[in-house]
Amino acid sequence: MAVSVAHVADAMAIPASTTLYTQAMSMQGANAALVTFMIFTLGGASSITPTLEGSNDMVNWTTITAYSAITSSGYQVASTTSTAIAWQYVRLKLAAASGGTVILSADVSTALL
Repeated sequence: MAVSVAHVADAMAIPASTTLYTQAMSMQGANAALVTFMIFTLGGASSITPTLEGSNDMVNWTTITAYSAITSSGYQVASTTSTAIAWQYVRLKLAAASGGTVILSADVSTALL
């Protein structure tokens, strides 16, 4: 089982009430992904809600996994590994709640299971 890790966000600032996207990464034949987060500050925002999305053409995106809102700072691991991923590319959709700017970093680990 080969594992690949991509650092998809590095101290990314997400303003209040805004949705941003990470760069897409190739699954390189993998079919599973685990997302980890480091939330440096919620900056007054009540939460950040991440979603793992997949695409074959990098134009049309489909939700793979909608994670629960993260409501505290610190290291966060997505609660489940997303498996049976049939898309060639994945990215993170990051939606900040109102109240302040969220600063975070994120990694996506992929594997062929």
